[in-house]
Amino acid sequence: MFVVVDILACFSLSAQDWTGYHSSNYAGIHAVNYNPAFLAGNNYKLDVSLLAGHFQIQNDFVGLDNQVIFEPTRTGSDPDFNRQYLRFSDHTQFYSAFANVHIQAPSVLWQFSPRDAVGFSPGLRVFMNASHIDRRLARLAIEGLDYPPYWNYDQDNLYMRINAHAYVEYALSYARTLYNDEGLVIKAGITGKLLQGISAAEFQGTGFTHSFQNSDTIDVRRFDGELYMSQGVANQSPGFRFEGGPSFGLDFGVIFEIHPGNYQKKGLVSQRNYVRKKGLLTEDETPYTARFGFSVSDIGVLSYATDPSSAIFYINRDSIPLDEFNNIGSASGLGTFLETNYQGINSNDSSFSMLLPTTLRFFGDLKFIHNVGLHAGLQVGLFGGRASRFKNAQLTQFIVTPRWEIKWLGVYIPFGIDEMGLFNWGISLRAGPLVIGTGDLLSNLAKGYVMGSSFHFGIRWVFPLVNAPLRNPGCNPYDRSYRAAPFFKKKQRRRP
Repeated sequence: MFVVVDILACFSLSAQDWTGYHSSNYAGIHAVNYNPAFLAGNNYKLDVSLLAGHFQIQNDFVGLDNQVIFEPTRTGSDPDFNRQYLRFSDHTQFYSAFANVHIQAPSVLWQFSPRDAVGFSPGLRVFMNASHIDRRLARLAIEGLDYPPYWNYDQDNLYMRINAHAYVEYALSYARTLYNDEGLVIKAGITGKLLQGISAAEFQGTGFTHSFQNSDTIDVRRFDGELYMSQGVANQSPGFRFEGGPSFGLDFGVIFEIHPGNYQKKGLVSQRNYVRKKGLLTEDETPYTARFGFSVSDIGVLSYATDPSSAIFYINRDSIPLDEFNNIGSASGLGTFLETNYQGINSNDSSFSMLLPTTLRFFGDLKFIHNVGLHAGLQVGLFGGRASRFKNAQLTQFIVTPRWEIKWLGVYIPFGIDEMGLFNWGISLRAGPLVIGTGDLLSNLAKGYVMGSSFHFGIRWVFPLVNAPLRNPGCNPYDRSYRAAPFFKKKQRRRP
């Protein structure tokens, strides 16, 4: 239980991958995790991502006043910091926290035919979940247990869970346009992943009944707990070495596109599009009017050897002095102490398996005139319930993203609400090879306090198609037949 207090404090005091930008028709290899079918029939013959990343952390219990971010020196020295600059929520009895890091290493997309594309995207993934944490316990953790209103108050919690997992994936993707006729296009994609685990840990407890007498003493009438750790977590020796796997993972997705019906099968788009300049009036070269998709990502599991200092324990004791834990200096020391002093009925398993954060995604996308579009997506994170032992989970959230974009520029404004009941409003910008954005900056500024933060970036080197599909829909997007249009012919100079 005491490790819970420490971990909760870390979550509370620290503040959809690529939110907003994920809806872009120019996301290229950055969209592969959202739905691998996006690789087929996209706007790039070759897309090289030099580096990209997404970071997100949030909770639904405590918020940090924006003054702390803008004036850290003044606010940090305030002796009454918690009361002045922390905003506590009391909308429910139990709270959660979530963290997600995705670093995409140098990656590449190659569209080698009008229908086929492949991609390779290695990356580092990190997930942390804390779920079903009692409101009073969370407040005591933040206050360092020095909060008299919650002393001598019996607290009951049927279960709680905190876990963390870091691993590396080497993802090879293939996407194909399966059908393209009569205004309907169907695309499908699949990603196979080689997985290697870096480290993993899980703390979970059931039947937790306790009462703090004061900041120094606790009564625990019942607590069945488990603390499983891989070697790197137990020894607190982080490093880029592999402790789990290797194993395999899988993503797959399907996209349906509805195209306008006024295309000529073997010719050009209506000539009115070629009046003012060479090419189209708009640089947005994606031809659909409506698009719908479904995908499943992060199917897989990684197994780890259980460190000997892991513990299965049972506590039923009154008046436990908390200074018993003062000499514990590491995670392995905590596990050994619990196993020695509060021996459980069962022994530790020799290994444990962490399921990846399997996620379902559904989306609909409409494209309007003047390069304006609207994307709506539902992300459902599986394995977030009570039975989710040794499983990470993505946040379930619904996001609507208006956008404006052309070939080298894009602006995306995502509005979202998630399972924690938090409303987020962000902005993402794309300019040439650079992408930068956040999923919640604008809402954090509007509310005046922060309950989470997300940030993403990308640096790319792209090679657009010679002839994008809109210029010659229904034909080979690699040919130059559109140059036969009369206005492309060079004017001949009259000889004097």
